[in-house]
Amino acid sequence: MAVGDMTTIAAKAATQNGTVLPVSFDWASDSDAITVDGGMIDAVGSTTGAKITITAVGRGVEIELTIVVLDVIQRIEFASGQATSYVLPVGGSIDLMTPVAFNKEEDGEVIDGAEALIDWVSSAPGIVSVDGNTITAEATGKAEITAQGQGVASKAKIKVTVAGGTGVIRYVMNPYPSSETDRTRTLTLAVADDPATTDVNETVARAVAPATNIVLRIQVLEVGPDGKTSNNDDTLTATVRSQNPGVIAIPENASPAVISGALGTITIETDETWIVGHGTAYLVVSIPGAEDLPLAPIMINEPAQ
Repeated sequence: MAVGDMTTIAAKAATQNGTVLPVSFDWASDSDAITVDGGMIDAVGSTTGAKITITAVGRGVEIELTIVVLDVIQRIEFASGQATSYVLPVGGSIDLMTPVAFNKEEDGEVIDGAEALIDWVSSAPGIVSVDGNTITAEATGKAEITAQGQGVASKAKIKVTVAGGTGVIRYVMNPYPSSETDRTRTLTLAVADDPATTDVNETVARAVAPATNIVLRIQVLEVGPDGKTSNNDDTLTATVRSQNPGVIAIPENASPAVISGALGTITIETDETWIVGHGTAYLVVSIPGAEDLPLAPIMINEPAQ
């Protein structure tokens, strides 16, 4: 419950065979944060655990209920590290971090447990849908995602672009990724410690299979005034970023994209500085003068047990 909420609990007594007994009940609360009147419970203040005792009069039977009352949400902020922009292909999805609620509009304390009262809300559900903490690209376009709860919305917004429009330069995958093995890898990050040794610094096994680099390819086309496309042979500088750095992390100053003669190759190395965890990673290619392009997802799977 949250401060200001009211709810009603019904109590009844019955025999083991289910026959209802004509019994009256006494209700009592051990906290000023909760008032109770004949089963009507009113949350008037925050508490980490008020107890309500329900006694069957004349029967010597009582039960206790523990009620947690949260402060009213005054401010919602994104968790540290939550990105505020994504570029996804249709069908792509991203898991957002759980937002944080505070009991004051400025400063204040974190309201533990308030995440159950907060929902992610999309400005355009037909473009980007929300299910719990997961957003999914449904159709091309743009949407903004905010965290909302108890009539309060986060000031920050997550901007999501679902690629598919045209620009000065248009990208065509040719194909992406370049093979099925470049789409899926199996990563072993750790093995059980050797019980025969007490060495706390024991080397942890780590391997990626297949070990060859992951290669993605793109073709760069220029869209003319008449709408026709042609190869863009300009010297282009492309940058690549990972939207899931807990799975694939692109090292600082690394340049995985090379574009020459309208064809581009993106190489993701498989050493421990690039492949860092299990899950699905969405990479985005940026070229000046063009829309950001989301590449096909790369899945780093856990080893089969």
